[in-house]
Amino acid sequence: MKARLLAKLSLWLEDPNPILLKELRATFRTALFARFLYISVGLTSLFVLSAGAIMASGDVPPATVGQGLFQFFLGLTLFLISLIAPGFAATAITSEREQRTWESLLLSGMSASRIVNGKFLAAYASIALVIVSLAPVSGIGFLFGGVAPTQVVVGLLSMLVALAPAIAFGLAVSARFQSTRLSIVIATVFFLPTTFVGTLVMAAFGSVAHDQWHLPMEGPFFYTDAFATRPGEWDTWVLLLGGTAYAVGLPVWFLLASAVAGVRPAAENRSAPLKQWAMVNTLATAVVAFGFEMLSSSARDQAKLGLFGLCMVGCLTGFYALLFANEPPLPPRPYELALKNGPAWRRILGFFGPGAAGTLRFSALLIVVTSALSVAVVVGVRHLTHPSWNQHVEWDLASLVIAVGLAFVSLFAAAFGTWMRLVLRNGLAARVITASVIAGAAVAPFMLALAFDTHSVDRLDREAPLVVHFSAIYPAILAAELNDMGWLEALGNVFRISVTVVTYGLLALACWATVEARVRTARRMTERRRAQLAGPAHETPPAAPSDAASSESTPEPAG
Repeated sequence: MKARLLAKLSLWLEDPNPILLKELRATFRTALFARFLYISVGLTSLFVLSAGAIMASGDVPPATVGQGLFQFFLGLTLFLISLIAPGFAATAITSEREQRTWESLLLSGMSASRIVNGKFLAAYASIALVIVSLAPVSGIGFLFGGVAPTQVVVGLLSMLVALAPAIAFGLAVSARFQSTRLSIVIATVFFLPTTFVGTLVMAAFGSVAHDQWHLPMEGPFFYTDAFATRPGEWDTWVLLLGGTAYAVGLPVWFLLASAVAGVRPAAENRSAPLKQWAMVNTLATAVVAFGFEMLSSSARDQAKLGLFGLCMVGCLTGFYALLFANEPPLPPRPYELALKNGPAWRRILGFFGPGAAGTLRFSALLIVVTSALSVAVVVGVRHLTHPSWNQHVEWDLASLVIAVGLAFVSLFAAAFGTWMRLVLRNGLAARVITASVIAGAAVAPFMLALAFDTHSVDRLDREAPLVVHFSAIYPAILAAELNDMGWLEALGNVFRISVTVVTYGLLALACWATVEARVRTARRMTERRRAQLAGPAHETPPAAPSDAASSESTPEPAG
């Protein structure tokens, strides 16, 4: 393993990514980038100094002013990243297409993944230089105190980490659109609200960390203070580094895999990078669930957190269902030929795609494994850490109900989305229709229940109407009901999930059978067409003419 890594490192040093070198030379040689560099540094310095003057003019302790300036600097830098980086990266591939140079990149022999990685590293390095140039501005906080050098280093490193998803998102958008202007607008408009929501989530975590870890600093950048004041605590490293790897590393991987899938030719296996990401993401989700369950103090907190986590896992499996509902009926022809001549293990993997039927099998297996692994972690950790708790049965039943119910809903979404993709021949339209159907299946039963009885919603905690059992979110409602029952009563009411399971299970089987039938039909038509095209070339040539006939005319060669 070590020798293989060293060999890859030496190969990368001997043969660096040509896209990276080309893009860096083009960027650093332009006067526009130099102007943007000193303008961004000047404006950031002006804003930070103005904020410092306003804070210091009041009756505020100097240490508080220093901490406020430091957080203001990090917030301003994060806003600059969110505003500039996605749009900058969104031009990476669309500009090549508009300049008619994209085909030359494909003909150069480089793989799609190498091209995308080179574009990503080049855009990342360019904006990272801007962030590094802003580092001296953060020293203004030292004039007032309250900020340690460790906090500044951690804060700047966190900005470099936050830059990665911004660049990856812009690159993924660039791979899906043909117009540079449109990709810039979409990347910027969608990433700015995402950053705002992420900042609010980090602020909520900062409030919890301020209370639990007794940190002096509060807010979305609390982690800088956590590393400075609690460097020897294991939970600091596990939560912050592990959480960063999961919340930033996996999304960056997904966005880059999406970009690779978007630029790969149709003759290649486009879904392979996304399948690799999905398998790793499932394992990482189980590890994160294990960590959060272990950090909970009481059994009831573990149980509540587990149910919330299983709801999030249900959303994840639904995302898997939509993600892989974009495959053509048959695998690429070169892949099929390589599969026939390949080893046995490759033919086994070919059962799970590419192609609509194979990828549907992979998606279904992934949904089942993700749900089963998550509920096993949630239930197992609680039994392991609190074996004598007297409410295990009802909470176990609630966890099982929500995991099984949402898994069947996701299976239906996967099968229905794949079927719609084959019917419409458009992946985006199939996903939009599937998401709309699931949303309607979640809301429509409640509207019907209200139409029949206006007071039915008030009795959901004990006697939900039968029509509500068909809702896609009924497993979560039933799980909440089971928590308030004794274990005998919960055991007697768990069968109510059968309506949801049977309904969505039968619908999933019907859609799945339709997909398999359409794929078999497409394969027969394709093989018949290939046989017709290859027929003239393999016909038996006519017999040689006699001497008398040959002297009169010469027959044309067959085929």
